[in-house]
Formats: sequence, structure tokens, C-alpha cells
Amino acid sequence: MTITAEPIGTEQTTTEQPDTTAPVASATLTAPDTAAPALPGAYKMLAMAQVIVNENNIRDDAAAIPGITQNLIEDGTDGLIQPITVAPTIERALAESTPIEEQIFVIVEGEQRYWSAQEAAQEFIQAIIRWDYAGKRAQRIVMLRQVHRKDPTSAQQARGIEQLALDGMSEADIATATGFQIEEVRAGRAVAALDPAMADLVRKSDLNLIQQAMLKEFQQEDDRVVKRLVDAATQSPHAFARTVEYERNERATRQKVAARRTELTAAGITLLTVRPSYYDSKEIRPVTELRNADGPLTVESHTSCPGYRVFLSSTGSESHYCTGWRGHGHKAITAARTGTMSEQEKADRKRTIANNKAMEAANPVRRSEFIAPLLAGKNVPKDTAQFLAEIHDRDPGALGARASQEGRAMFDELVHPGKRRKPGSRNVPARISEARYQILTLASVAAAIECRITRESWRISNATVALWLSFCVHNGYDPDEVEQIIIDAHHAMAWNSGPRRRKRPATETVTHLDPTDAAELTDLAEPVGDQTEPDGSADDSTAAETQNDAEPATTVAEELAELTLLVTAPQSHKDDGSDQAAPLAA
Repeated sequence: MTITAEPIGTEQTTTEQPDTTAPVASATLTAPDTAAPALPGAYKMLAMAQVIVNENNIRDDAAAIPGITQNLIEDGTDGLIQPITVAPTIERALAESTPIEEQIFVIVEGEQRYWSAQEAAQEFIQAIIRWDYAGKRAQRIVMLRQVHRKDPTSAQQARGIEQLALDGMSEADIATATGFQIEEVRAGRAVAALDPAMADLVRKSDLNLIQQAMLKEFQQEDDRVVKRLVDAATQSPHAFARTVEYERNERATRQKVAARRTELTAAGITLLTVRPSYYDSKEIRPVTELRNADGPLTVESHTSCPGYRVFLSSTGSESHYCTGWRGHGHKAITAARTGTMSEQEKADRKRTIANNKAMEAANPVRRSEFIAPLLAGKNVPKDTAQFLAEIHDRDPGALGARASQEGRAMFDELVHPGKRRKPGSRNVPARISEARYQILTLASVAAAIECRITRESWRISNATVALWLSFCVHNGYDPDEVEQIIIDAHHAMAWNSGPRRRKRPATETVTHLDPTDAAELTDLAEPVGDQTEPDGSADDSTAAETQNDAEPATTVAEELAELTLLVTAPQSHKDDGSDQAAPLAA
């Protein structure tokens, strides 16, 4: 069947020729009883010079969309699937009687498509002309109505991306055609592959595509893990990323412990399910507290003993024991322990473990999600000059760490994320803007400070670290509670004048603690004498926690006096407060 049509505005005629090969329709279409209403405008190809943007548009952030621009470059005017909507700039009656080619039209809807056509150097653009929108009031009402349009949800976007992929398009082609970033396309495909239960949870949440894709790696985990992730996404801009990092660390630890448990079992070593307490010392004792005729026992020399046992904690640390040690010819070389940890000591230990884990998750998120984008921007962060002056006044040696190997690596991590740099590479280009020079100076200071921040920095009062974190907050960073502990230790500083988080009671932990850790604490005994793990028997993180468990031998009144003196003492060149490590009050 061949159909020919006249241009818009003239009477249309159709010439039909019989086609004996065409299938016979199973039903006959009948015209409705009433005629359809006339369209209120016309569909035309307008010259770009005839179209202007509305200076009073309530949406003032319109810009070209890369995907549409690329479509227009490749396919010309056909690259625009949806035409823009325009209105005459003159009275309706006059506009309808004036040739379209002699008129100027104002954009009512589709300004981003217009700027995309401009960027693609198009001479013409598809447009729907609405005569009934002539006049500023009508145009403004239409624009306000556009605010009520509901954008597709992330789940709907993911479904559309997956449909394009199933249709044979590559991820790069989908990104080009839709304007999505390649990371969003990959995330959309991951979201489309979620299991039904997770997909239902995603539909009810307000997560974006990237966040939803991150959930996919946790869909085999406990439901509580997923709930914590979803809840974190509603708390703050960086809480979700911190929670993801925390849960990844926890999962890696569980996998490491499971692998080590399998390894020990395969070697024929008996594992203890509960850590022995000092009450059990008559029957079972740590290997490091025993000796034989040749001298003190070591783990290596004791593995062949029939009484050799290992306790593997949920954090991966190993403790080595001998059960029935007297019967195996061993003797004790240390005095028996005198008592268990008090409830307060257990609470402090629990808080230390939880805060260390929270800080370990917060550090990489702060660097990748906030500091790196901050340093990559074209604009100098707010009040940078004043901050740099304050840093050099309070801590003249702050840049010293920047020259270290860790400082150089941290600088590359912040300024060139994801890129490998050769040693000696030039970091300061010969010709850049004044703003960029200032940002690079800030980057050096940031790297010098960040390489000194560890998982235990929340436990030590450091004015330079507090000043840096409060500057980040000043520029939009939302700190975790464990980071706020550092800032609160120096609350009188100028850069900590913004809104602050609720201060937690001393016994409150800042993040989730695995129940197995809490159970493990109930059997911990007070260490006496030389009861350290043998070399290689515990991971570094556990050793670091153990070394810092002791509370300062000061009264509450003394601690308050020291803190008062710290925050009220005048700054001087002799006492800049930069690295005076004082234990924080619990």
C-alpha cells in the first residue's frame, strides 16, 4: 500500500492501489461518532535563528545533553526524537495570519534539546508550535506545569538500559544514545539483574542507579546488612559510601577468617569455640605462659604437642593454647591472672573496636568521595586562603609529611585518582590558572595531613587533623560520628563554627559491632605480665588495638582541667598544638 501526503496546512489526499499480497484485516475500523478536536498548533521544521530561549524560564540550569548532541551530529535533525515546544512572540491572531518563516518563537519546553542542537551546529530543529501559548502568562503557566512532571525512577531507567542491551547495543552505544555516563549504564544493567526480593526493596527506596548497583554485591548477605545500606543512603551524602566500605571490610574479614579456619582444620589443628578465661588456667594456658626443660615454648615448637589448641576470633586474630599442659610436661612461667575485665573495661574495649572499624571505613570514603572531587574542581574551595594561612601558623611543619613516600602516594591518590604516576612526575604544570595553583597548594596540605590519619586517629587529640576535617565540613563534607570526635576535641577553633553533630555518650558506639565480637569480649581476661601474642599469631590491626587499650591514669577532674587549658591557651610559636598527642576523654 502506497500513501502520499500533502504538507501540513493543506488538504491531505490518499491514493491507494490494491495489493493482492497484503493480508486481509480481521476487523474493520469504524470512524467515531464525533470528530476529534483540532490540534492547537503545528508541527514544523524551524530555522535555529527563529528560536529564542525564554529569559524568564524558572529552570535556569538548562544545558546541552551530550548524548542528544552526539545523536544530532551523527543523524542531523532526525537525531532529535522529541521536538521542542515553542510559542509565538506576538499576539495569537497576528501570529496565525503571519507566515511562519517570518516569525520568531520562544521556547516553552525543551531548552536542553535546543542547546544540544546549538552545540551540534544544526541549522534547523523540529518544533511543535502552540498558538494558544502566545503571551507571557500562558508561557509561564505551562512552564510551572512542567515542574510536576515525574521523572522515571531508577528502576525504570535500569529496565530501559537493559532492554537496549538485549536489543544488541553495547554499553558505550547506550551511553552515547541516552546521555548516561558509562558507569550509570553498567550500574543500570547490574540493577536489572537483581533478584526479585532485592528488586522489590530497590523500588521502595530512593537510591540512584550507582547505589542500587552497589546493593547487588550484598544481596547474598544477611538482610540486616542491606537494611543498613538503605538506611544509610537517607542519612547524609557520604553515609552510604562509608557503610558500603565498612560492610566490604567486614565481609573481607569474614572470608579471611573462614579461609584460615579451613586451613587450620585441614592441618589437623583443633579449634576452640570459646576463648579460655583465667579460671581455666589450671587446665588450659596460653603457649607464651609455658616452658619446658629447654626454655620458653614458642608456637612453632608447640604445634606437635597433643594439647595444642587455637582460638580464632571473628576479627581473624589467633590465640595459641595448650590444654592439659601439666600432663604434657610443661610448667608455668608467669603468675596466674588475678581477675576478669570490669564491665567498664569491656565497654571501652567494645567502643575501641567499633570506632576503629568506623574510622577505617570513613578514611577512604572521605578521600575518594569528597576530597578528590573537591580538588578536581575549577573553583577554589571556600576560604582556602584563610585555611592555608591558619595551618601554616598553627603547624609550620604540616607539609613535612608531604615529602615522605606516603605523602607523595597520598597526593597522587587525591589529585590523580586511579592513575599510576612515575616517580618524579611533574605535579605543577608550567601554565595554569591562579585558581589551579591555589588548589594544588591545598592538595599538598591535604595529602600531608591525610597520610597521618589512621584508623586510630579518633583516639588522639591533634589540632591539625581537627582543623582540616572542620575545613572539609565548612566546604560541604558530612562527617561520620567518629570523625566528629576529632573535631569536637578542638571545638574552640575557628573552623569548627558550623553545625555540629549530636555528641554521643561515652559508652555509645558509632557503628554496628558484630555480635560475635561482643560475645568474645565476655571471656576476655585482664592481661598480666608478658602475655603477648607470638610474632605472626595476630593481625596488625588487633595488635594495634591491644597496645592502645590502657586508659590514662588521671582523674576526671584532671582530664577536664587539661582539656580546658588546651582549648583556652593562647596560640604561640612555641606551642602550636599541632602534634601534641593527648588521649581523648572517653
